[in-house]
Amino acid sequence: MRLSKRDRLAAILSAGGLLRILEMLARRPRLLVLNYHRIGSCAYNRFDDGVFSATADAFGDHLRYLRDNFEMLGQEGLLNAAERGFALDHAAAIITFDDGYRDNFELAFPILREFGVPAFFFIPTELADRPRLPWWDRIAFIVKNTEADRLCLEVPRPFKVELGHLGRDRAIWEVLRFFKTADDIEERTFFDHLEARAEVAVDVETLGRGLFISWDEIRQMRAAGMVIGSHTHSHRILGRLPEADQRDELAVSKARLEAELGQPVETIAYPVGSRRAFSELTKRLAREVGYRVGFSYYGGINCADQTDPFDVRRIAVERSETFPLFRARSILYNLVSCSI
Repeated sequence: MRLSKRDRLAAILSAGGLLRILEMLARRPRLLVLNYHRIGSCAYNRFDDGVFSATADAFGDHLRYLRDNFEMLGQEGLLNAAERGFALDHAAAIITFDDGYRDNFELAFPILREFGVPAFFFIPTELADRPRLPWWDRIAFIVKNTEADRLCLEVPRPFKVELGHLGRDRAIWEVLRFFKTADDIEERTFFDHLEARAEVAVDVETLGRGLFISWDEIRQMRAAGMVIGSHTHSHRILGRLPEADQRDELAVSKARLEAELGQPVETIAYPVGSRRAFSELTKRLAREVGYRVGFSYYGGINCADQTDPFDVRRIAVERSETFPLFRARSILYNLVSCSI
């Protein structure tokens, strides 16, 4: 595998011992929040390869490193930190997972128990109630299976992707970006149009069967010390919904989780999590519904007296990054000035 420039630089820093020196300096009391989606190999995957964050072995390496270098926070630690304006005594870290894929239970959960590390699992409750292929996996499935050399869409506005020129991986990324950034998109109309242009029919219920975690598995993880939070009900992008629909997504998911778990649910991760995927209205509604902390997903650092408890920033873990790069990013995150 060809290494990126970032990976090569991280390997050089690691081999030369500089990362160890930087680790000694990177002891600032800040909160590092890492986000994963799927654990495992994306070989032979029929859906979105981009949601695979790490193999099981790589995830174990990550946990070992984090456990040895950070205070790992669970729900109580997070809520206490939020109440104190994120004024921490030590460098701390949190592990989060979005979307509730079954490999979270089958692969990630046993490794977390082995290392004694808690993690937050954010569940779209409709996928637990009624598993089906979600929009990102549906787009990937269509692009992977179409025989067309190009996709020319007219809904909700003209958009063209040259599959033969870009390749399937890049084409999937382009269509996903189009879907996520189009404020005026209507999901059912969009997919009817996309499937017609691609000439690919998708049975979302059959393809989604067995892909996501069950309520019984969610309860097992909660009983073992994992934290279960909301990822809304249907995983719609909140920032492009009217107020009533946003409130419904936030409230229904919270009520469903609490009914199934028999415990309060106080954390939410906004779907997609970009700056446009939620708003000040979203944060106000989340607070009114009864959440105490909300997580975004556009990167950044969480420093004392500068972190909004309804915009706790998370860093994506990518399956392509080597362990030296993972280590370097964790270190450099804690060295960056909070004024940036």
